[in-house]
Amino acid sequence: MRAAVIATIFLGGLLAVLLVRPAPGPATNTPSVLQAAPVAAQTVALDPDKDAGREIVVDAPGSLLITLETIPSTGHRWDIDGSLPPNLRLQSSSLLDSDAALPGATKRQQLHFEVLTQGRAQITLIYRQPWNQTAPPLKRLSFFIIAK
Repeated sequence: MRAAVIATIFLGGLLAVLLVRPAPGPATNTPSVLQAAPVAAQTVALDPDKDAGREIVVDAPGSLLITLETIPSTGHRWDIDGSLPPNLRLQSSSLLDSDAALPGATKRQQLHFEVLTQGRAQITLIYRQPWNQTAPPLKRLSFFIIAK
C-alpha cells in the first residue's frame, strides 16, 4: 500500500489540512531515478623534466587527476596553455595539503579533468605567475590523453 502524507498548516488564523497522495501506480521500493555508481578517478603524477610527450590512457567517460609539484608562495601555478579539446573539461585546480608549512616549500597542485568522450588530445601546461602574462613561463609540459 502506498503511503499518504497529511500536513496541517496554520495560515493567518486559518487552519488548513492537506492530504497528499502519490500518483496512482504499482507500489515499488525501487528508486525512480537510477544513478551510476561513481567511478574512481585515475591519478597520474607528472614531472615536467621527465614526462614530456607521455601518453596517458583513460576510460571515457571518466575522470583524470594530474598532480604536479609547485611552489605556491612564489605565485607560480600550472595553467593550461591554449584551449582544451571538446572531449575534455577542466573541473578544478587545487593545492593538496602538505606537511611543509615553510615559505618556499614545495606542494602539489592537482588538475581534475573530466573525460567526456573517446579521442586523443595533446595538452600543454605552463608554469607561471597568472598575473604576469607577458613573461615566458618557467616550465612547459606537453603530454597526450588517450580516452578509450
